[in-house]
Parts: sequence; structure tokens; C-alpha cells
Amino acid sequence: MGIISPMEKKKREGVVDKVLRLSGGKWYLILNDGKIEELSKAKLRHIANKATRYARAALIKAIGDIVAFTDDEKFKLRRKSNLSSFIYKELPKKTFFEIDTLTIYFARDSFQASFHYFLQKDVRDNLIQGKLVALKSLPIVRVSRNKVVRNIEIEYTSNPKRKRVIIDLALFKGALLRWVQDFKLKKANKNSYLKLLERIKESKYELAYAGFGYKERGNKRGPYLIFCYKVPVSKKEKSDKVMGIDLGQECLAYFAVSDSHVRGDATKDSEFSPQWLRSDKFDWKRKIYAVWTKKRRLVRELHYINNLLKGEDKREKEPLIKRKRQVVKELESVRNYEANFMETLNKTVASIIRKVAEKEGVSKVVMESISVDPEKKNSLMFPKWNYSQLQTYIENKLKEIGVKSIKINPACTSLRCPECGYIGFLKDIVRPKRDKFICPSCGYKAHADYVGARNLATKGIEKIINRYLKSQIKALGGDHKDITPEKNHILNNIRRGLIRRKLNEYLGMPEKTSLKKALKEMRKNDYNNYKRFIEDPVKFLNEVYKPPGLIGN
Repeated sequence: MGIISPMEKKKREGVVDKVLRLSGGKWYLILNDGKIEELSKAKLRHIANKATRYARAALIKAIGDIVAFTDDEKFKLRRKSNLSSFIYKELPKKTFFEIDTLTIYFARDSFQASFHYFLQKDVRDNLIQGKLVALKSLPIVRVSRNKVVRNIEIEYTSNPKRKRVIIDLALFKGALLRWVQDFKLKKANKNSYLKLLERIKESKYELAYAGFGYKERGNKRGPYLIFCYKVPVSKKEKSDKVMGIDLGQECLAYFAVSDSHVRGDATKDSEFSPQWLRSDKFDWKRKIYAVWTKKRRLVRELHYINNLLKGEDKREKEPLIKRKRQVVKELESVRNYEANFMETLNKTVASIIRKVAEKEGVSKVVMESISVDPEKKNSLMFPKWNYSQLQTYIENKLKEIGVKSIKINPACTSLRCPECGYIGFLKDIVRPKRDKFICPSCGYKAHADYVGARNLATKGIEKIINRYLKSQIKALGGDHKDITPEKNHILNNIRRGLIRRKLNEYLGMPEKTSLKKALKEMRKNDYNNYKRFIEDPVKFLNEVYKPPGLIGN
């Protein structure tokens, strides 16, 4: 985990790390004497769990020294610099353990490198806070290519429409782990598992590491192979075009390209959207809402059964226990469907955005940061959707074509008019409906998600919004110099507070009256001044507003 050298950094700039995960197939253990033993899922699970247990025990022995290190007076200075290297040095290097007839070396088989990451994370999150140390995640047994991948064979089977892949992994001393899987030949899919494995075999893609793991829960449970390979990035000409992507509830991902009329909802409007996604019969919001409704019902039923089980007799508990098992099984199935549905749609949207960016020659993509407020897990109005996964897929797809992606604070981007620069002080004024934007100053009308995406694609949008809000606060007689840091959402709240106070004084209403209520009263009694006010509240208040002591003079 050391500092990357300039030469290494330059080498990595032209490649992108991708992960290939292979599940299913048949597993065999090939011993030195030539004996081949077929391994069942239960046997592989036993090997993975026992190896994890032995490695965890070896790591716990090093905890004492790490605890002493965290109690050091200079720990705060060392925390960011060399906590990682310290933990790595303290881990045992010559430990080995036996599982039945297999011998696994702790350092040789890269348990040390894999467990190191999880232990470091555990120390930072738990041990520093005085909590119990427990390795919650099961790391992957992984080693580099020249040590683990002994052979990759791809050959036709008796069926000419199928190919068989045989991969031998040297994970254990004196034994090879063999994985065998048959694949159907698909002409349409250029990046199928089979074609990716062929490229890895032919060294078109450099293999960084390979590994073996076991998935305990969720869909596709069981053993799996994992390959991390490097894909060369295609070189492209420099361009000034920027794409903004607005994430939301009405449109999952709405994109807009600067200096261009290219825009649309990635799930419907793009020419690259697949037919099943563009179909009127497919409504992703209706489907996911149905899943969430069913999941909520099952969770409530499970809580209800658990409460009944606390006070029931043993005889009366039997039907409840039986129903509880059914509910747990059904709930797990619903959760797996939810995860797979979101993952499939997120991958599809990411591929569509990649194709649009490649066609338009975009040099940079700007997305909104969904973790602006640390107190909230998700600052969007659609918090159950996995937006962070969607952004990760988009970033990975863009790396393949050499397009840079950044995240910025989206504060006020959905309230700003891209034509005249007006920023609404209240959401209801500029967005009377969720999907509609109307500028009260210049009358510009557009889709609300398009406005957000177009603003995100504007160069230096954060500074533009910042300067606008500061000038408005200054014109209203406020002071923004004491605010550190000067974040746009904080400045907008200050501006809204000044407008509310002055408007209440102008209307003669109580000081604590909300801005919505004051505007509703103003619209009812004086519609002409209401129209003037929402067009430019600062100008209106400076023209008609007088301090309380001057009214009537």
C-alpha cells in the first residue's frame, strides 16, 4: 500500500482494471500422484471456511502489538502515514495450516495480502473506537498470475455450438484446483465470458491476479473464480465537450452534452437503449415499487411473527415457526430479485451513457455527488435505489474509452435557469411539478432533469452559483464572510432566510412565518407585486422595502 512511483503511475494511465467473476461449472482436485477427485459445493465451502478460520486465528495473534500501537501517543500522526505498513509488518509470514490432505501456506497463497486489507479496515473502524475486533468479511484467496494460473484450455466439445474451458489453479501445495465449464457460442455479444477468457489466454489482456472464493448468501451462491485483468484504454482526440448526468426519481439518469442538442433519458430516449428498455410495456419504476411493497409486507409479517413467538406455548409455536421459515425464504428471494434488477438496469444505463459519450466525443462527464450530507446515506429523493452502484458502473465504462468522470456538489443545479442564470429561492416556484422547470425571470421552460444535467455540464458551475448567491446576500444586507466553508447549499439557506425576514416585515406578518405561507398570502392579496417579487426578489425588496422605523415617514 505504498506510494505509487511516477513510472508505475504512467504505466497505469493507459489501462483499466476490470474484474471477471465465474460461477457454476465443475470443480476437481488434481493431486501430485495424478489422482483426480471431484469436489462438491459442500467440500469447497468446507475448504474456504476452514482456511478462513485458520488464517483469522493467525491474524488475531498479531492484535496485541497493533493495540499497543494504537495506544501510542504518536498514533494520530502515524495514522494516515504508516498504519497500513505497520499492520502488514506485524502479520505472520511463515504460518501454514492443513485441511484434510491439503497444505496451505499463509504467505505463499496470499492470504496475508487479502486478510491485510480487511484487518486494516477493521482496526480503523472498530479497534480505534475501543470495540471488539472481528473480521466480518471473508476475503478472497488470490495470488498473481505467474503463481496461480498454470493452464487455460479452450476447446470445442462434441457439440459444435459449445466450447469447454478448463482452468488449473495452483492454490495448494501438492495439488491443483481445476475448474471446467461449457459455454454456448454467442456471436452478438463481443464481451462474453468465453471471449474475455480467450483474450486473457492469448495475452491480449494482462492478468493482474486470479483467485477463488465462496459466496455464502444471495443469488449464485457457491464457489467462484475471480480474474482481475487490465484492458488498454483507447486513445481519443481532445475535446471541450462535457456531459452532465442528473440522477433522479423521474428519470434514472438524464444526460445532456454541452454545446450540443444531444440530451435524453438514458432508459428511453437514447438511440442506444435496447428494445426491451424502450418498450411501453416495460416500466422500471412500477416494477421496483412492486418489489419494495412486497418486501415491506414480508418484513412487517416477520416482525409480527417474532413478537408472537415470544409469548406462545411450545405447541402453538410450531405453525408460527413453519410460517417464519417460509417468510424468511420468500424475503431472501425478493431481496435477490431486487439486487439483480437494479444491477441489470444500472449496467445497461452505464453502457448507454458510454456509447453516447464515445459518439459525441465527450472529454469529461460530470455527475452529482450523492454523499454531500454526511448525516444522510443518500441525499436523493429516491434513496432505496442503488445510485452509488450506478455511478461506479458509469465511471468504469467511461475509463474504457479514456473519458474522465468527476463528482460535484449538486446544490442549486436543479434550481438554476441555464438561460438567464436565475436561481430560485424556493423549489416550488421554479419546479411546480417534479418533471417541469419554469423560470419566473425569463420564462424558460424545460424538463427539470434536463435543466439539472445541463447545469452540471456547464464549466465551473459551482463557482458560478457561489458568486451569484454571494452577490444576492450582499445586496440583501447579509454577510457571508464568516461562513467556513462557503458551501452553496449553506449560502442558499442564508439567502432564503434574509428574503423571508424582509418579506415578513414588508407584509407585516410575524417574523417566524414560513416563506411559503407569506408568498401564499401575498399572491392572494397582491398578485401584481407577487409576480414582480418572484421575478427578482432582491430588486423588489430593495425598491419597496423600508426598515420598520422608516415605514410611514
